[in-house]
Amino acid sequence: MSVNEEAANITDEPVISSDNNKLAPPATINNPNTNYGFFKNKKRFIIIICSVFILAIALLVVSLLIKPPRLTEDRLRTESLSYLKEKYHEDFVIKDIEFGIDGWSDYIDGITASALNSNDEFSVEWYEENGGVAFSDSYYRLLIRDDYNAYLKDTLESLDIEAKAYIDTRDKSQCSAKLTKGVPLTKIYDLANKDVFYIKIYTNSEAEAKKVEQKLPQELVKSKLVSILRIVAYADKTYNIISSGFTVSDDNPMEDVLYTNYNIRINSDLEIKY
Repeated sequence: MSVNEEAANITDEPVISSDNNKLAPPATINNPNTNYGFFKNKKRFIIIICSVFILAIALLVVSLLIKPPRLTEDRLRTESLSYLKEKYHEDFVIKDIEFGIDGWSDYIDGITASALNSNDEFSVEWYEENGGVAFSDSYYRLLIRDDYNAYLKDTLESLDIEAKAYIDTRDKSQCSAKLTKGVPLTKIYDLANKDVFYIKIYTNSEAEAKKVEQKLPQELVKSKLVSILRIVAYADKTYNIISSGFTVSDDNPMEDVLYTNYNIRINSDLEIKY
């Protein structure tokens, strides 16, 4: 039979199947059954896409509802002052407020504060995470400043070293919650051996700076004072005007520097690292 004759025999009329005389579907290229699988898969694909889209919208709405509301400046001011008052039994003032976001759901907010009638500033940080709130601050550095500086002065004199040394209270690193008013220098390590104090040491010659490097770290280890040393030797013109609040400026430029060493530290294991 030729191709044309075979094509002529194709009809839209149902034909009798040899299987129990059942009607077979018409032998036509337009038979809708031949496209049924395609339309079924397409419909399933559309349903899956719509389901994923709806689920994504639902998750976004839920995350917005669960995420705590952004802290306002007034709330941060009020609750930070309450925290400081409760911890230190003093009155404080807020100098500045900063807002920041860390990650998708955790807030980190900070303030700069000072004790009432004081110009010495310190930092307070507020962490809001998983519905809980925690505070930390650096005020203890100011509380211990006079005792720490007196210790450094006495130690340098006992070592026969001509130098001036002060802890850096501009360091805004947060102190352990265990370090509060009334905790003496001798108890810092027992309560918070991870807390590091920066010590600025100024001399008027490289020779005196070398003596500091050789002798002072051993004394700090004996006293269990975890610290990082910043040693600078200045010419007499600058050295003579140095005090605890000393900073490099136009009046005491860096060209007056004779020697520096910023690499000595006493770690939490009371090891000296050079």
